Amino acid sequence: MAEGSRRPRGFLLCSALLYITILKSEVKAESGGCAFGGSEGLVSHQKLSVCSGTWQGHIKKANNICAIGWSVCSHEDANLLKSISWEDAMTIDGCFAFNAAQDGGGCRPCETNLEQDDLGAVGRACPHQNQGQTSCIGSGRIDASCCVDTYFRRSCSFRPGITGVLCCKKPEQQPEIETVLPPEMKILSGFNLTLTCHASGLPEPNLRWFRDGKIIHKKDTRLVLDKGALTLSRVEEQDTGAYSCVADNLSGFDRKDTFITVVKNVPEEEMGCHDNSIEGLHQVPGIVACHGAWKGHVKHGKVLCAQGWSVCNHNDQKYLGLISWQDANSMNGCYAYNAANNFGRCRKCSGKNHEDNMGGIGRHCSQRRPNKSSCLAGGRIDVFYGHKKSGIPSCSYQPGLVSGVLCCKIDKSKNDKPTCSPTCENDGKCMEGNRCKCKEGYKGARCQISTCKKPCKNGGRCDSGKCLCPANTKGRFCQHNIVPRHTNKEKTRDNKKLKKGKDQKSEKKIKKEKSH
Repeated sequence: MAEGSRRPRGFLLCSALLYITILKSEVKAESGGCAFGGSEGLVSHQKLSVCSGTWQGHIKKANNICAIGWSVCSHEDANLLKSISWEDAMTIDGCFAFNAAQDGGGCRPCETNLEQDDLGAVGRACPHQNQGQTSCIGSGRIDASCCVDTYFRRSCSFRPGITGVLCCKKPEQQPEIETVLPPEMKILSGFNLTLTCHASGLPEPNLRWFRDGKIIHKKDTRLVLDKGALTLSRVEEQDTGAYSCVADNLSGFDRKDTFITVVKNVPEEEMGCHDNSIEGLHQVPGIVACHGAWKGHVKHGKVLCAQGWSVCNHNDQKYLGLISWQDANSMNGCYAYNAANNFGRCRKCSGKNHEDNMGGIGRHCSQRRPNKSSCLAGGRIDVFYGHKKSGIPSCSYQPGLVSGVLCCKIDKSKNDKPTCSPTCENDGKCMEGNRCKCKEGYKGARCQISTCKKPCKNGGRCDSGKCLCPANTKGRFCQHNIVPRHTNKEKTRDNKKLKKGKDQKSEKKIKKEKSH
């Protein structure tokens, strides 16, 4: 696999020029903002176009008259509309409306009420013109309809006499693909492969898939392309290759790549279930679905995982974030993982309030919502949603509702404790970067130096943040000298010695007197 992983990277770099050539040949900016091309007026205004056409309903539904990247001007485009002078507006043949109400000389959204139904326009054929009033445009006021349109239920709509609409160029934003694709993926031959791609940008980007630098078309009956999702059923070894999602619009393009390897057998190290089976997600690296039952909290479902694997939890975002909405719903049953989806967040499933909507995948889970957020790459799936009122434990196994668990590969790098050389002394803790975290009372690179708040006096020695004092001193910093005192035994002994000495002197004196 290492050899294959080098090949796609080089291949993708060489094919970058091909992508750019294809996109430049297909993405061309329209000359003018009308759907048919060009403009019927205001040609000196690069971000404004006058376009003929009709529509049904509210004027906001007339965007089909404008080109891609353009839309009917509205009150939100006031800066562009203010660039139109009275003279500019009156040089236009016909009457071209825009989505704004000019009642009372203002510039507000056009709505169905008597105070906001005077539909703004430009052109000398418009029925209502007043050079002395204010409006959305730079000077003067021109209306395509006026006064009591709401009463007749025709406000802000097309009517005879209106020639078309005024189109404004939308702000441009270069596409950005938001989906994370793994650099490499393995999939078993005969299974289905689903790749998803979502992108943001203005105008809305086009999404297309490439394989080995060539655009993927729908000619293959095994292939389904739907809103950025690529599904290939019953994959074969010949489907191995570099797959790229490309998002493009008038502002540029973005690309994400992955290399798919179709294999006949799953490598032993990728067998994440204890019985060497795989219920699903074989195409997503580092995560598998394992069928079976367990007792108690979902974390105890690790009995279904192989050695070196564990039940996925909220800390396994790098694996869970690879599961697309299509992947999550491609499986029968409902497979739980140790995380709660409350409020669209990804937190541990503790069973407490706001941490009790256990997440899962599978088309038979209790509730599936594609437009909500969760631990997954797209959508939200709850295992027990709607069953909690029945008193069902929210983070535990329940027969008939849960099919198994999701097992994630344990990242060994997280379990490896950092090592320090030389080792930390005095119970210091080794940290990343060969650093020691010292306990209170020690300092130094290896916690080898004892520290006290104040220096020890009278020969005291600092140890573990405290001063060890000599026998003749005391105090927190050995600052007090101890005055020697006799104990009762010592006094008694001294008194006896003194008395004995006196008695001996008396005896000597008596003997001396007798001898004389």
